[in-house]
Amino acid sequence: MNVFGHVAALYERERPAYPARVADAIVAYHGSGPASVAEIGAGTGKGTEVLAAIGAPLICIEPDPRMAGLLKDKVPRAEVYTGTFEQWTPPPGGVDVLGCAMAWHWLDPHTRYSQARDALAPGGVLALFGHRYGFADARMQQFHRHLPLTRDRYLALVRTFGPFLTAPPQLRQRGLELLGRVIDDLGGTVTLDLRTTLTLARNGAGVMA
Repeated sequence: MNVFGHVAALYERERPAYPARVADAIVAYHGSGPASVAEIGAGTGKGTEVLAAIGAPLICIEPDPRMAGLLKDKVPRAEVYTGTFEQWTPPPGGVDVLGCAMAWHWLDPHTRYSQARDALAPGGVLALFGHRYGFADARMQQFHRHLPLTRDRYLALVRTFGPFLTAPPQLRQRGLELLGRVIDDLGGTVTLDLRTTLTLARNGAGVMA
């Protein structure tokens, strides 16, 4: 299910970017320069910016054509596949890095790990932004920063979140009104304690223990 397409422009404008250091951490974990990268649920390209910095050929998988359209404009050198991860066919031999920024929980929990392993080259790296999983040699890093937002910017950000978008319209409106009042009482500004978690794991296929 994709609930973000009708707020694609808002999503691109309001969702915080990821720290550039995430790309360095992925490359360091991989151990050499990856020759190929694919991204699951690329959206408008928030995570794509990080993965593009690795410098390898990049395939972005995004099921919503509205999100994919913004992604193509933002990262024109990336190859964009408009479809689901389940519909996508990995290249022969798999990719060196398979990234996923804030979309892993939308995939089928019963099949996502096996599909990821099948998409990766032997020794390839799964790089998840903020989710846990069960591969070998797991490693987690956290990047911490404070992000001040005005009342309007914070409410706009809330309007891009999945739980908000799937709630009934009346509940969404009521929630925004209550949040606005709380922020006004706090002086009109909210400072996010933003913690970006990068989880890395290696595909064990063909790797000696």
